[in-house]
Amino acid sequence: EIDKIFEHLEKHKYELVISQVQEKLKILTNEKSEFLYRFILYHAYIEYSNDQYLADIIDNIKKFIPLVKKYTPKELYLYLDVRYNLMVAYARQNDFQSIKKENYSLIKEIRKDLKIPAEVKYRCYNMQGIVYLKENNIPYAMGYFDKALEYCENDFDILFNMALTYYYIGNDINKCMEYIDRIDPSQICDNEKRYRLFISIQCYCLALKKDYAKAYEIADNYLFNDNSCCDMKAKKAYIAYKLNKFDEAKQLSDDVLSSVTDATATNVRGMLQLHTGKYEEAYQNFKNIINEFIGGDKYFLGEIYYHCSYACLRLNKLEEAFDYFQKSKKTKYNDYDPDYIIDLDILQQEKNIIKGTTTESVREKMPIEN
Repeated sequence: EIDKIFEHLEKHKYELVISQVQEKLKILTNEKSEFLYRFILYHAYIEYSNDQYLADIIDNIKKFIPLVKKYTPKELYLYLDVRYNLMVAYARQNDFQSIKKENYSLIKEIRKDLKIPAEVKYRCYNMQGIVYLKENNIPYAMGYFDKALEYCENDFDILFNMALTYYYIGNDINKCMEYIDRIDPSQICDNEKRYRLFISIQCYCLALKKDYAKAYEIADNYLFNDNSCCDMKAKKAYIAYKLNKFDEAKQLSDDVLSSVTDATATNVRGMLQLHTGKYEEAYQNFKNIINEFIGGDKYFLGEIYYHCSYACLRLNKLEEAFDYFQKSKKTKYNDYDPDYIIDLDILQQEKNIIKGTTTESVREKMPIEN
């Protein structure tokens, strides 16, 4: 009877195996036989990997775990594998609370056990980190990811999760780059979507650090082979502008904006318009994308406020120019053109548009050397 079921299993007749074993389990009274049939059922479910059986998979694993402990106490890896696959089944149901509860119990059991393979500890800590990341509990997520890295220090998934978390949630570019720099890009070059995201974040961070030459080199080596690369093209356009490659910046930004609406490409178009004296067009473009940068890195938001102020100054919209300048200052942006600052200061003194801290009060707060 068992041999016949195994023949079906070897021929990948999973539904037949599952059906036969489930029927057999209904009439079994012997616990050892139940262990054997649940073992077969466990493998059939794992190999078949069909989500329609998720509830049955979870039910079988829960009943199988105590039998594994009782009848194969020395098969530690089987026991750990079954426990982990229970969490995988919960994950396929998006039942993160059950994952966390099961994993918490398992981690307590294996944490200080020296016989437990490093790979198992890595998987458990990584899984718990992912669950906490789903819950937006960043400190706990980072703690579990860091612990997982102790058992697999070059794991791409963890390093990338850490980088993404610092990038999107922590808003910490230096920490993001710390993990990006530890990743071997060759690990993901075959996965177009992940590779593109990796390169995009790398270029973004390098641009923020003003390492435009390195950012451009990375972007230039990336092959733009379809329309889904618009985000990368827009970033490369921005970097090209910063390196005074204005023709390339225009070509790239125009290419992106011909097919999609993109804030970075629009920003580049606005900067190019400032560069050629088309202040009204530039101002309209910058105004249209301000909301896209609120909540992101303060440098880029401050830069857009500054460009709005610059355009308004040239358009003789003085109140708007001073207003945008104040908003730019609040972001701690400080890459101002010296002529712009001097023009703004002269107009401020002449028009007295901004009323605020006097020169005397500034001098009291800031000691000046003789």
